[in-house]
Amino acid sequence: MGVILADQPELWEVCKAKGATETEKFVLWLIQGATSDHPITIADIQTRARGPELKSLISSREIKDFVRACRQEGMPILARRGGSPGYYWCKDRDEMKGFAERFIKQATDELKTLRKMLEQNYPSLISELWPEESNRRLYGR
Repeated sequence: MGVILADQPELWEVCKAKGATETEKFVLWLIQGATSDHPITIADIQTRARGPELKSLISSREIKDFVRACRQEGMPILARRGGSPGYYWCKDRDEMKGFAERFIKQATDELKTLRKMLEQNYPSLISELWPEESNRRLYGR
């Protein structure tokens, strides 16, 4: 029995091209069936991926890495923290916008944190890691 990715034949093609395992396809199928109101947690994915045909256990790191790889292929897998946490399939523009705003805020915050750590401890790394920053300081750009 292969996992069918409902109403999304292009997902099957991406999975096939990437050599996704049956377990990974099953994980994607679970996430595709989840919604913003009822997301699926990593623990739920791990529990449900233990069926007779999906013999191997999947770690939380493997799930996160697989989700990242799917997102890098453009798949609209969103996530929520707190309240009712978990992964879910984006159903509309508003869900994507809310997720994108949180994602951008998180990435921006992490870069600001890293910059402060570098400034305080290893300022020379700033110009190595962000050459455009050193050009801005040197040439006023």
